[in-house]
Amino acid sequence: MKTRSFLAIFLLISLTLILPSLLSAGTRGISVVAKTAKGQSQNIQLYDYTAALIIGIDRYENLSASEQLTYAVKDAKGVEKVLRDGFQFNEIITLYNGQATRDKIMQALYGFRSLTPDGGVFVYFAGHGITIPGALGGKDLGYLVPYDGSLNASAMYKNISMQQVKSDICVSISAKHVFFVFDACFAGLMLDTRATLSKPSRDFSYLKAITDEQVRQVLTAGSKGETVLDGGPGGHSVFTGRLIQFLENAEDYITARELGQYLKKQVYGDAAARGHTQRPVDGEIYGTGDFVFVPDLKKKGREISAEVDALEAELVRLKRLKKEAAQAQDKSREREIERRQLIKDAELKQAQIRRRQKEEEVKRETQAALEAKRFEEGRKQREAENDQRLAMLRSQADKMRQELSQDLAGGATIESAVAELRKINEQRNKIDREFSTELERQTRNLSAFYDKQISRIMDIPPWDKEFETKKEYEDRIAEVELKATPIRQVKEKELASLQHELETIREDQIRPLDQQMEALAGKRFIVPASQVSFKFIRYNLKSQMMLATLTSNGTTEKLLINIPKRKAREYKYNPQLLVPEVLMKARLGGIKFDKAIFHGPGEDETYIGMRGGIVVSDGTIYLSEANGIVKDSRTGLEWKAGPDMDTDWNEARSWVQSLNLDGGGWRMPTMDELEGLYKKGVGERNMTPLLKTTGWWVWSGETKGSSNAGDFGFNGGIQIEGVKSTLDP
Repeated sequence: MKTRSFLAIFLLISLTLILPSLLSAGTRGISVVAKTAKGQSQNIQLYDYTAALIIGIDRYENLSASEQLTYAVKDAKGVEKVLRDGFQFNEIITLYNGQATRDKIMQALYGFRSLTPDGGVFVYFAGHGITIPGALGGKDLGYLVPYDGSLNASAMYKNISMQQVKSDICVSISAKHVFFVFDACFAGLMLDTRATLSKPSRDFSYLKAITDEQVRQVLTAGSKGETVLDGGPGGHSVFTGRLIQFLENAEDYITARELGQYLKKQVYGDAAARGHTQRPVDGEIYGTGDFVFVPDLKKKGREISAEVDALEAELVRLKRLKKEAAQAQDKSREREIERRQLIKDAELKQAQIRRRQKEEEVKRETQAALEAKRFEEGRKQREAENDQRLAMLRSQADKMRQELSQDLAGGATIESAVAELRKINEQRNKIDREFSTELERQTRNLSAFYDKQISRIMDIPPWDKEFETKKEYEDRIAEVELKATPIRQVKEKELASLQHELETIREDQIRPLDQQMEALAGKRFIVPASQVSFKFIRYNLKSQMMLATLTSNGTTEKLLINIPKRKAREYKYNPQLLVPEVLMKARLGGIKFDKAIFHGPGEDETYIGMRGGIVVSDGTIYLSEANGIVKDSRTGLEWKAGPDMDTDWNEARSWVQSLNLDGGGWRMPTMDELEGLYKKGVGERNMTPLLKTTGWWVWSGETKGSSNAGDFGFNGGIQIEGVKSTLDP
């Protein structure tokens, strides 16, 4: 294995602050939450009103006894129940048997004309459907048969034709999304497009697109000549049983296209297994939108969603305040509001995490209901812990808002910059601690949840040697291990996913604050020449460096000034010819001397003075101080070699972040900076010998994806991508 060393570097870094996008979700009507391309959760307003019409007909007025049905009303009532219990509908109309006359069905359908263009309509029909060949070889005509309808070809006027549904009913309803589901088999649907096999997307962009587009969709239980197969899940028809099952098991919103693809696959497979042919058909009468079933979240979920809405509104308010501060050219106030935005965004992320966690708990609680009483008690304990944690985080958020409401001092002086650095660092550490605590808590709860399941599975009677052979006992052990293994695998996968998600969000929230601190740490503050005095001590001919002392703000520093030999004598004995300009930097530990610039009488004649007596020089441009810092007098960069050992990237970064030498502010170098350090044939490692290292490879701070980072080889000036951690595959 090649040995990697690493270097730390201190340098001025420009600030790039990316504010999180802000969205204020509406609170009226029905909406869903979807992920943007960046992984952020956003609300999408779907409908301002949703209505459903449920029709089921077993008994027909004009049909013979053999033509009556058995399960249609039960199927329709099953659909009604799942919609009322689990989904958001403002109005559900039902017509069963004698209620479902042609006139009453048409009256209900035309009643939907009063809906606004942002409405949604779902129509379910369970009963007879019939197909009549078109005249002169034309297209087949499909009909729904109402209670007072007929199966006689000469009495089709008593029925409801799909042509009338398409050209009259669909057009008269203003709602943007209308979805017809027919548990009947017939052709002549008048579809403009048949559904494709491509999986409907569930991301933000797809939902946003379908929200803006109209659609009239149809899904039927089968095609012409086929019969509806009974004996499906829950005592319903195969088609409706699978439909209800899919809706009941939904953890999130469901689109009509998703439902259609699921039912086509499941119903065909169920029918084929019984030697029957039944192929559901779906498609669009017209339009490119997609009807969406929206679950009715539990009260706790709505409370957390309200908190998310409030935080989003607060972020919008902060954005407005920041704009006003920018217009007023109040930089300090603008930075303060910017930081408050970051804190609020962190709180928003935490609330969104808790909301997703609550939804996952609902699913786990449903599974837990089938388990023993002790498992139920554990579930209640987790809920209590979650409520306690939510209250604590809200309290912390209130405290943080109070702290950030105090105006920071203006950023015109170095003293105010130090104060500002400390303020930012304090808030950064708060966010870091909160996310770390949240990760630890969720990890503990998630582990306990699965550990209880595994423990229950593994809780088997001991080996009873009197009545059981060793082989039988081992078989029992193997059987429960086989059941427990998938749960262990799911546990590890979810723990890894949880850690990755929370750590990613934490880094996203902390990174802008780190960038602000880097920008402040890189800013130089000028001390006027009237407040500076200096004295030349001696000149080093070999390095052409003048050793001097400089006093500013009551502090005396030793300086190295790069003055060429032809000027050195004149300036040593006539120092008044040079005008000093001292630059300082703000650090968490206080004010730090950066360098001094001496302006000579000649045009553009300047000399750089860097802190530290002449300890060691390599005869070129690098100088080493007693504390191990090596300075590049040409660029002003300061270098420090890390521990001379085989180190992965994560270990190198941790060492650099903990380096407090000379006031802190250290970071890992870029690949370009490492390339500038490379000098073939110089020293033992093709770099200044003042940097003591035996390794050839040096990590950079540049990352490549989630697992790789830039790695510079000083054995030949080679740049590669190395794996960050030795634990990575």
